[in-house]
Amino acid sequence: MAGGELTHPGNGTNFERLRLYLKLTFYPAIKLTRKNGFLFAESISDYLEAEKAELTPSEWKYFGGGNCEELGLTISPNSIALEAQIPPKNLEWYEHRFEPILEAFKSKFFPGIVLHCKIITAALVTIPKLDGIPDGIDAMRFLAENVMLLDPKQLASFNRPLYTLGFKFSFPPYETDDDSDESQVNWGVDVRIESAATDSKKIFLEADADWHSPKQWEQDSGKEAVGRLELVSDFMSDKLVKFLQQPRSPSDED
Repeated sequence: MAGGELTHPGNGTNFERLRLYLKLTFYPAIKLTRKNGFLFAESISDYLEAEKAELTPSEWKYFGGGNCEELGLTISPNSIALEAQIPPKNLEWYEHRFEPILEAFKSKFFPGIVLHCKIITAALVTIPKLDGIPDGIDAMRFLAENVMLLDPKQLASFNRPLYTLGFKFSFPPYETDDDSDESQVNWGVDVRIESAATDSKKIFLEADADWHSPKQWEQDSGKEAVGRLELVSDFMSDKLVKFLQQPRSPSDED
């Protein structure tokens, strides 16, 4: 499989997408039968090209083939999840497949209420080129010295080698009194930022977002859910990358 889609947010940073994940939990539960599982696979064949299916009464799993080999679909009695692993194509390509799959699911199984929506995106980014950051610095040292302001000597008490270094943010939904575009955000997101285990020169980013707002599954609910992929992807490529691209302030210098 090819590598993930590569973009260039600036400051010498390359952004490589690793994962796209969308899950909707719904009510009431549906019944899973092998016959309906095969029929549903046929109805979405233009968008998934499933080459393998595992169909049980508790879960249907479909594995993409051909031009969709990085795609996966999992359906349980009360949820549907779509995923792309190391997606090499642009985000729009996946949106144009996820949305009709969700529409076909609604038409076939008539889910009543969307209880919860989860979006996960993950990526690798190269270390930003900033003044005072030496060329060739590894991700662990960059995060420790430039972002976390952590003296490596503080880790000596563990008396063992360090595999990765990172941290986590949790941002809740919020509402403010101003009139800006971000005055009301109805989703929370957990963010992981850490040195990549697979490449010492790259930083792993993950944004795990949740919408806990039950609502009727309507005709445009699939489109709305898919639109959240772009929202969370933009949050990662804009907010998180810009966070890493901030130089240390003069007051932080020795």
